[in-house]
Amino acid sequence: MITRKFLFSTLIAILVAATISIAGCSSSTPVEPGASQPGITADNADHNASQPYLVGFTSTPDQADESLVRTAGGTVSKSFTLIPVLAVTLPQNAVDSIRNNPGVEFIELDAEVHATEETIPWGVSRINADDVWPLGYDGAGVIVAVLDTGIDYNHPDLAPNYIDGYDFAYDDNDPWDGAGHGTHVSGTIAASALNNAGVTGVSPSIGILAGKVLDDGGNGYLSDVIAGIEWAVANSADVINMSLGTDSRSKAFQYACDSAYAAGLVLVAAAGNDGFADGRGNNVDYPAKYASVIAVASTDQNDQRVWYSSTGREVELAAPGWQILSCIPGGGLGLSSGTSMASPHVAGTVALLIHSGVTNTADIRSAMTSTALDLGPAGKDNMYGYGLVDALAALSGDPPPPPPPPPPDGEGSIAGKVTDAATGKGIGGAMLSLDSGGTVYTNPSGRYKFSNVPTGDYDVTADASGYISQTHSVSVYEAQTSTLNFAMISN
Repeated sequence: MITRKFLFSTLIAILVAATISIAGCSSSTPVEPGASQPGITADNADHNASQPYLVGFTSTPDQADESLVRTAGGTVSKSFTLIPVLAVTLPQNAVDSIRNNPGVEFIELDAEVHATEETIPWGVSRINADDVWPLGYDGAGVIVAVLDTGIDYNHPDLAPNYIDGYDFAYDDNDPWDGAGHGTHVSGTIAASALNNAGVTGVSPSIGILAGKVLDDGGNGYLSDVIAGIEWAVANSADVINMSLGTDSRSKAFQYACDSAYAAGLVLVAAAGNDGFADGRGNNVDYPAKYASVIAVASTDQNDQRVWYSSTGREVELAAPGWQILSCIPGGGLGLSSGTSMASPHVAGTVALLIHSGVTNTADIRSAMTSTALDLGPAGKDNMYGYGLVDALAALSGDPPPPPPPPPPDGEGSIAGKVTDAATGKGIGGAMLSLDSGGTVYTNPSGRYKFSNVPTGDYDVTADASGYISQTHSVSVYEAQTSTLNFAMISN
């Protein structure tokens, strides 16, 4: 679950955000389709005990798929329009029967997730956001969705910019923040300068959508975060900030992040607070670990990495995250520390860039990474990424595109079906070609598969006699099968 750790000084709570993990486990490993999963091993005492799962289908699930779950003794808690996934509760002894259904692509635990934790706070000033405002850019018209523990929408620093919210943790329309984490994060992004008191955020005129995906203990489930992402897309958000994380890899979670990114949203997340003092290892949390999400590390007032800030090649940027002053529920201010506090500095910078007219997601990332202050070893590194984000430099520079983020190691596959668009009948003998080289042909029912494809982005072209050629794009992920179907139109 998404959790928070609190460190208290005499009067001011310093919030140190934790990461998303499966409850009761000190660590967890990715679960691939067909592999055994936590909670469903043979030595479990109660094989009828139910657990929450995410079930991915090869196409958009319909009533028959929901009936499949109910017939197995389960219930459907959520369905999504952004990705072909159902959030369900299933008896453990029904998992294999669901997994073996030909229409099911994967089944994984619905892992718990945890929060990673008109004075201008030092962090806002350090990234030079206050030098951008006189240029006329303060985020006006930009919408940022904060997926967190909710918000104190009555806080004088936040009320002017609050648009709407929803409580996914308790399933109601009131996203009130009973934990304080989401209010603090929202303040760093968007505390208003209109009330001439309190603090000012990086982008003080944006609109805030508050998705309460974590409960009042700072805990939640992947399905709630996915629902929050879907809600943000549906409500025209430009940016999503997720100061939360998990060490459980989830295909459904990745699908949701990738789909939102493909829809034009910029996703920013805390890298995590799982690092070692010497910076060894790759311990970046999900969703920050996904290529579609900007992973943000934490620095202190001396531009030094906070010792517990997660490290790894996915780290893209660094931002202030130590003793950050921001809003707390009840109208007050408090200090908090963690990569949770670093992430909103970057999300706010993204909003400033969008207000300035930079709207393409790749251009936004390029503007920040190419102008960041290089820290640590020369060039991109595992502790600071490209360096400390600089809002003024990002807006005023004319940066060349940076090298693309490194793809995850390993190989995956691409599979799907080629059909006649008019009849839905499979087309046998169609030729599928990868832009990187390689050709396969469909079987008599129209199915095909590319195996052992290196991870990355590809264009696949389908050609069939009597039909118009089609080309579609697809991303290949490590140890996963990406589905790509073609509906061919006759010529």
